[in-house]
Amino acid sequence: MRWWKRRGLWGELMGLFFSAKVNASIAAMKIPPTAIPAAIRKRGQDIGKNEKLTPQETALVIVAARYGVGYPVDSDVPLAVQIWTDDRKIHPEHPLVMDALMTLSLY
Repeated sequence: MRWWKRRGLWGELMGLFFSAKVNASIAAMKIPPTAIPAAIRKRGQDIGKNEKLTPQETALVIVAARYGVGYPVDSDVPLAVQIWTDDRKIHPEHPLVMDALMTLSLY
């Protein structure tokens, strides 16, 4: 671990894990991550990192940006939000998260 930090690669490595966790969170909502254009996912992940959002919050922001209230009917977006809120992986008091929840008509 020290080797990675000394060479300034630790943040880059963590960025790869963050992207994988965000994609896994999107998939947990039963939405294939590849259904969301790469540019939207990349921008959402950058915003999530800069705002220090959890991967679940970032996934929620990305899905809200891509679909709005028209998210796929067979997805588990409301169920995932409920579970993540109960597990404290989503913090609705954050303005971006609240905006995403309102955009998806879940709050």
